Order: sequence, then structure tokens, then C-alpha cells
Amino acid sequence: QQTQRAQRDIQDAKRQADELARQQREIASQANQAAQMPQNGNRQQAVRQVLERKAQLEKNLQQLEGQLERAAREAAKDERDASRKMAEAAGVIRDQSLPERVGLAGRQLSRGMDPKGITDAESAISSGIDEVRDRLDEAQQALGGDRDGDPRENASDRAARLARYAESIQERTRERAERNREGQQGQNGQQGERGQQGQQ
Repeated sequence: QQTQRAQRDIQDAKRQADELARQQREIASQANQAAQMPQNGNRQQAVRQVLERKAQLEKNLQQLEGQLERAAREAAKDERDASRKMAEAAGVIRDQSLPERVGLAGRQLSRGMDPKGITDAESAISSGIDEVRDRLDEAQQALGGDRDGDPRENASDRAARLARYAESIQERTRERAERNREGQQGQNGQQGERGQQGQQ
């Protein structure tokens, strides 16, 4: 019963963390575009949209942290390993101050921080959310590790968990490569603009 509950909690948290990662990718892309716009009404509107989305992301990260801490406490008796990994996932949000970083990056954007600074700030947030997802993958993998049950059942469950874990890692690697590529393109665009301005 407790294991099923822990499994549901982990799957729910994983879904939320995946959604937060998707939102952060979109926000980072919008923030990078806004940072390269000239100071005018269009830029102000773009920044306002980013700030609205960041406010929601900040709130969602705080909610996920609280949810993970509760789930870790509830699973502590029967699923110690999974409970520890859930607590670590909550710890990443807390120790890296992810909600606060989201708010700070928004303020930096509205103050006109240089585009490279914005790209770096957004990348750090994305990496933090990815780390939360990694800990949740490990929590899912750890489920059932504290009990002696039917070894055949455990083996098949474990094989399925390992397959899901490998899939998650591949997806994360693809996302990171994509983010790095986008960051490079953004920086190349800025250098190109600066070069043109220098020639004029």
C-alpha cells in the first residue's frame, strides 16, 4: 500500500517536474529574445510576458518542494531509499534557491542585464530543474528496494524502472544539447549584431 502510494507520488512529481522543465525552456527562449530587443515598447511588453510566466513558475517550484517533502516523510517508513531521493529532490529546489533564482532572473531582465548574463541565469535554472528530475528518476528506481518480495516480480518491476530511467536520461541529454545549441546561436547573433554596429 505504502509502495503504491510512494509510486503515485513520485510519478505525479515527475510529471510536474517535466512540465516545469518544458515551461522553463519556453521562458528561457522568450527571455533570451527579449534581452536582445532594443529598448522600446515591444521589449517592455515581451519582458512583461516573461515576468508573468516566471511568477507562475516560481509558485509551482515552491509547491513541488512542499509536495516532495510531504511525500518523503510519508514514504520514510516503508520506502527509505525512495524517500531519501524525494527528500534530495526537494533539497535541490531549496539549496539552489530555484524559486528565488527564477524571480531574480526576471528582475535582471527588466533592468536590462546583458544578453549573455540572461542566457547564463536561465541555463542555471534549467540545470537545477533537470537535477530535480534526475533525483526523481532515482527515487522511482529505488522503489521496492527495502523489501523482500517475489524475486521474479521484483526483477520485472526493476527492469521496467531501469528502462524508464534510461529513457529519462536520454531525453534529458537531448534537452541539454538543444539548450546549449540555442545558447550558442543566441550568443553568435549578439556577436554578429555587435560586429555590424562596430562597422557602421
